[in-house]
Amino acid sequence: FVSNRYAKGSDPANWLHIDPATGNISFITVPDRESEYVVNGTYTATILAINNDDVPSTTATGTIVLRVEDTNDNIPIIKNLQPCICDNTKSLSVTAFDPDQSPFGAPFKFTVLDGNWKIGKTEGNTAELQSLKELWPGTFKLPVKVEDNQGSGEVHNLDVKVVECTKKQPDCSLTKLGGGAVLGASAIGLMVLGSLLLLRKC
Repeated sequence: FVSNRYAKGSDPANWLHIDPATGNISFITVPDRESEYVVNGTYTATILAINNDDVPSTTATGTIVLRVEDTNDNIPIIKNLQPCICDNTKSLSVTAFDPDQSPFGAPFKFTVLDGNWKIGKTEGNTAELQSLKELWPGTFKLPVKVEDNQGSGEVHNLDVKVVECTKKQPDCSLTKLGGGAVLGASAIGLMVLGSLLLLRKC
């Protein structure tokens, strides 16, 4: 009768449990295809069988290769929840991300829950939101629902910042002052520093 004991050699995601007496393998948790340890849909672990009768003891190594199927365990997430656009434009591009593979990921369905906006061109994981009214400098909330190819999703509240633009690209570091003056982030920082120095002198 050979006396063996069993142990894990490698199990990087810690998904497996090995019975040290019988070598039976069970799962501690459900494997996730999006894990960093899953490569091309497969997960690899090793099991050690240690013969206690040998002096010194001998070890045999077995390799387990698991094929991990994808499930719809994620919903699309909008990457940028605080977009910034120019006041002279009427469109906003929104991109969502979902780590699930097809058919549980893209293409996504975008729905804007504001009567002043509509969905324009949609392509894969990106949609163009179009305003039906003129935009004025300031910040406002824009609720957008994003669903994956199976209809799973949720509403995301965007904090949209609208700024005055003299160029095509908005400079969102600018803060408007009374009288039309504009200060950049560095100038604002200098003002704060100056105020602190004055307080210190007082």
